[in-house]
Amino acid sequence: MAGRSHPAPRLASGDTLRASSNSRGKIRGRHVVHPNLNYRPSMRVVLPLLAAALLSACVTGSTTGGQESTQTPAQTPTQTPTQPQTPSSTPSPSNEPAPSQTEQPEQTPTQPDVQVAECTQETFDATRQTIDGQQEAFATGDFAAARSFASQSFQSSVSVERFQAIIVGTYPFLIDSPELAFPECQRETDTVLMRVEVDGSPSIVLVYRLVLEDDGWFIDAASIAGTREDVDT
Repeated sequence: MAGRSHPAPRLASGDTLRASSNSRGKIRGRHVVHPNLNYRPSMRVVLPLLAAALLSACVTGSTTGGQESTQTPAQTPTQTPTQPQTPSSTPSPSNEPAPSQTEQPEQTPTQPDVQVAECTQETFDATRQTIDGQQEAFATGDFAAARSFASQSFQSSVSVERFQAIIVGTYPFLIDSPELAFPECQRETDTVLMRVEVDGSPSIVLVYRLVLEDDGWFIDAASIAGTREDVDT
């Protein structure tokens, strides 16, 4: 600046001043003098140390200004919470022995074939005699005698009084000694089914079931099948 003097640079001993021969060194008609600077031995030692200090500061991430290091802190590994183990739904094999694959299913015993056949003349006569004997007892009003022609199972479950009530209430047409016809007789081993037609208007068809007991035939049950016209159609 104008009005201020600039101190001349200090030169080491032995330094010389040289004038620039370049025309650009002329400023306002003055010659610019460039000194030949020679560094002292002490400066040659300080500069490498200073450079080493700066390099160390760059490596550690800090400078003489006190800036904080930019190193990323080590991350602590997070532990993933373990899921509780659910009990397996697969049943554990039991100690029971497995069923054999070769086991055969239980076989139901087969029933013997039942042979149904027409009654022989002997069977027909014996069963008809039983039915006729009961009818004779009804005609005389002797229900105890009529009950004696029934099977043992029937007599053990039905009293004489009860038997009389059944005949009077359900089979009153048997009391008056009607004419009977025996058009059909079938036998199944120890059982006979006898078709009996009671003469009247209309004619009633009964089916007697007789069983073989003590070498004789006894009435086990009797049911009304309908009128002869109904049964025949």
